[in-house]
Amino acid sequence: MNWGKRIIFIWLSLLLLAALACRKEPPQQYQLTVYLLNASHQGNEQAMPLFPGETSIQTIQAVLNTSEEIMAELRKTFGYSRIQLEDFRELPVDKSRENDNFLFQIGTYYVRIRLLPGKNPDAFPLNVAVFPAAAVKISERNDPMQQLYQTALALKQARPLFSVRVTIPRGESVILGRALPDGEEKALFVALQLQPKTRKSPTPKTAKSKKFIVYRDETDLKKREKGSPGSAPQYDQDSIPNVVPFYTLTVKPRPLKQAMPEYPENLRRKGVEDRVIVKILVDEQGKVIRAELLKPSKYAEFNQAALSAAKRFEFEPGATPAGPAKVWLTVPFDFRLKK
Repeated sequence: MNWGKRIIFIWLSLLLLAALACRKEPPQQYQLTVYLLNASHQGNEQAMPLFPGETSIQTIQAVLNTSEEIMAELRKTFGYSRIQLEDFRELPVDKSRENDNFLFQIGTYYVRIRLLPGKNPDAFPLNVAVFPAAAVKISERNDPMQQLYQTALALKQARPLFSVRVTIPRGESVILGRALPDGEEKALFVALQLQPKTRKSPTPKTAKSKKFIVYRDETDLKKREKGSPGSAPQYDQDSIPNVVPFYTLTVKPRPLKQAMPEYPENLRRKGVEDRVIVKILVDEQGKVIRAELLKPSKYAEFNQAALSAAKRFEFEPGATPAGPAKVWLTVPFDFRLKK
């Protein structure tokens, strides 16, 4: 090897070592589980119920893994005799999501959680706001995800039942409580628990986790609400059990029924054409159980038509050597006018 090649080789080696030294480890993934519970008190003299206008914050030095543990803690700390779990949500969080807003509905309430900046890698500062669902009126004809985006816009003008800043250390839980306006004998509790995200993270069995949206600010929110590019629904993909990569299949899914999307009449009259690519999750029975916009159109009508058609597809399911399996597929939809 001549000296010129040696110098080039040395420089490349140094650049590679520098790149490895500067490479940042990916942020630790955490799971934030949010429970919403209703409590009532019926004349127990030992009880210390919350009072109207008071927001109580209680930090528990252990993760409460089940709804039964949370309810037992509420009985012990506050003395309410009746406690009922309404629902829960599981949110994937990490430090890269600082200033992101999560919005979801639980029962008759909307919960908005904003991840605030913080220097401690093992603790998350949050702002937690709870709104009565009656605070907003959204058309039920819209897609559920569109409803959440419109709700997020409407809630910027609504008054929350309570809005509190808390910090949750890893491996601990925080319980927020507020007396309901109809009297001090009833209260609403929000319990939050933070733990590292693993494939074996315990999932509560008493309720079913549902959808949520994530947005950065009002500009991002309006773009997503209008169905602009980048407005694909947000899901915690890791929470879907038994999904396998496509390349691991020994039997590929075969379409048994394909649906053609309806061409939006207003766009047909204008001569507008476009293409939408949809990502679908096919389960072990060949049914489409989720549909997301992978490459949306700037026209919301095309996006909605493509999603509606994709959900009507049926397949002979794919399989691995272990048997039928869930798998993600992509389906393109071309909206073209006949010449």
